[in-house]
Amino acid sequence: MAQGRWELVGRDEELALAVAELTVADRAGVVVLGPAGVGKSRLADEVVGALDPTWSVQRVAGTPSATDIPFGAFAHLLDDPVAEDGPAPRRLEPPDLLWTLRRLRQRLLAAADGAPLLVAVDDAHALDEASATLVLQLAVLDEARVLVTVRSAEPCPDPVVALWRDEHCTRLDLQALSTDEVGRLTAHALGRWPTQDTRDRLAAASGGNPLLLRELLADAEVSDLHVRRGLVHWDGVTGTPRLRSLVASALGRLDADAADVVDLLAVGEPIPEDVIRSLAPLPTLAELEQAGVITVGRLADRQVRLVHPLYGEVRRSGLGALQRSLLGRRLADALEAAGHDHPDDELRIVRWRLDAGEHHQLEAGRLGGARRRGGRLLRGDRLLAGGVRPGLRGGEGPRPRPS
Repeated sequence: MAQGRWELVGRDEELALAVAELTVADRAGVVVLGPAGVGKSRLADEVVGALDPTWSVQRVAGTPSATDIPFGAFAHLLDDPVAEDGPAPRRLEPPDLLWTLRRLRQRLLAAADGAPLLVAVDDAHALDEASATLVLQLAVLDEARVLVTVRSAEPCPDPVVALWRDEHCTRLDLQALSTDEVGRLTAHALGRWPTQDTRDRLAAASGGNPLLLRELLADAEVSDLHVRRGLVHWDGVTGTPRLRSLVASALGRLDADAADVVDLLAVGEPIPEDVIRSLAPLPTLAELEQAGVITVGRLADRQVRLVHPLYGEVRRSGLGALQRSLLGRRLADALEAAGHDHPDDELRIVRWRLDAGEHHQLEAGRLGGARRRGGRLLRGDRLLAGGVRPGLRGGEGPRPRPS
């Protein structure tokens, strides 16, 4: 796989827009929003590189460990914070904060020495309030242009939100890559084009997220990529330690209730909202939605899914057969209790019952209906049908009692 920096794919329009917005008179800058791994920082780097070299660029980054430290993101500019005319070495009070705010603005402008100033802020959602206020002041007072990246679904300091809410900056929502763009990026990384099936699998597993795609390819390159007739083939996620570590990092530290929701969705997504609410506390579901782990559809049935398909793939691969059976039985019980009787729901219930070894709970007519439904499924649903059809062969299902 190609080492170093990957080609920038599918971002030409966003790059051109961001560069243009930084140079117009009525905008203070650009805020790039998107989920983790979608390429916000990479786009910001490309924007900086595309600017005229006469620009003076100051880079800072928000970090969770510094959110309680006033001006923590700009600490490198305060090499003498206790100057003769500055505050004594004690906890900064409001007057001290104002003094430091003015001092940092002066430092940034002095460093630019008359050149146009760009303050590039990565992970601005993790800025401390004082640093966020400084960024907002620079933008509002037209002392600098700002280029800010923000992770969506994360709590964000109000001064950062004000950048786009009050229309000081242009908001740019970075979307996932399309299936074709995933194919192009894969071809660049591997030096060979993937087959259409491989491209589709990679796009589905990564959700079009460049970081997840890179980790998928790095993981698969060890043993799961095969070249046939000059094209790359990949059969799917195997859930190796590297991918599990990545997913664990993306999901954060889940408590028992949250981990249970993720595993239920990994086995059975999509799950109707009323069903998942019968299986998990509502506060847990709300926290997972806020954290960008799950999403609720807007259609009438309001299906709940994991945000990234890879989360489900990897979590599912780490479950034992008995764990999957237990989770499936809980889902079947909840789906039946909620009164969901759509043919697709019936097919899933039958599959989960068979996986749990509960043949005795399935009538012959119910199995036959599931088999007929499974036989009519389109190609995209064959995995679902595959869980039902084996249980219908060789008399594995219930038999009528002899009279």
